[in-house]
Amino acid sequence: MRPVADEPIFLAGNGFGFQSNWGRTSSSAEKIGDIARLARNGHAKEMPAAHDDSTKVRLPFWRTLFRCCRLRCPRCGRSRLFDGWFSMRPRCDECGLDFKQEPGFYLGSIYFNYGLTALIVTVVYFTLFFATTLSDRSLLAGLLVFVVVFPLWFFRYARGLWLGFDQYCDPD
Repeated sequence: MRPVADEPIFLAGNGFGFQSNWGRTSSSAEKIGDIARLARNGHAKEMPAAHDDSTKVRLPFWRTLFRCCRLRCPRCGRSRLFDGWFSMRPRCDECGLDFKQEPGFYLGSIYFNYGLTALIVTVVYFTLFFATTLSDRSLLAGLLVFVVVFPLWFFRYARGLWLGFDQYCDPD
């Protein structure tokens, strides 16, 4: 651990920080800890509000993904996300995670849905086009049915994955 000077200094453009003995600025975690230590010792009059990270726990990626694929709450994994095919619950019964979020939040789930649908259709089309003797018309008819049915089925999973992606990147 680097020694830190006893007096706080204002660093232009970097906010409130401390100058170390080696002339480098401390990290933000060190700044908050140093300010708290100075406040306890009576050397600092005001302390910046430090957010509490104890409630923000990032779960492992695979656990979050598994919970979302099971259509469960990405935070606790106990409560179901949906009551029916298209009706999403307002919040988790166990941990209270808000599933509804703000208006437009689930527009990002369209990227999951559309992206996977387009990827599957592209791979299947070119695979069947070059590997079989199906006519273009029958190949396109089969893929058209897939393009209509698959996104309706995958809708719930896309929303679950989007909520899990949000919880993984920015836990509440």
